[in-house]
Amino acid sequence: MYKLLIIDDDKDICLVLSRFLVKNNYAVDVAHRGEDGLKLLRDTQYDLILCDYRLPDHTGVEMLRKIKLLQPLVAVVIITGYSDVRTAVETFRYGASDYVTKPLYPDELLVTIKETIAKNETRNVVTSSTEQKAEFKKDNSRTSDFIVGKSIQSQTVQKYIE
Repeated sequence: MYKLLIIDDDKDICLVLSRFLVKNNYAVDVAHRGEDGLKLLRDTQYDLILCDYRLPDHTGVEMLRKIKLLQPLVAVVIITGYSDVRTAVETFRYGASDYVTKPLYPDELLVTIKETIAKNETRNVVTSSTEQKAEFKKDNSRTSDFIVGKSIQSQTVQKYIE
């Protein structure tokens, strides 16, 4: 079961979305202020965050920055009542996975959530694989620093390695 966090100051939207998403087999936490959402992020790992662009205590960009510091791999979908290309571009620049405008249509939002989680899982698997390869190379390069043969052939091979 995927774990979602909704951060929105509109309590009605939070209620409707959380009920709808729970019915669709998601675990959902809700926060009505940015700081409350960040507290939840410190304690719980989420698969996706739905975050309003305009909160009483933070903007969407501020939230994106803080969310990505706490959970760099989490997918974030920004929700806004103001459809503006500059705002959308800015949110993508700071790590948003998607951008949806109000009014929200639950079925459309559900498709966006499923697609975003699937893309994010694929990206995280690729990132994890790349990091493991880099770590393997790093570990193996350390080993070659410590094992050096004394023969002329070994020294020649060591020069090629270096």
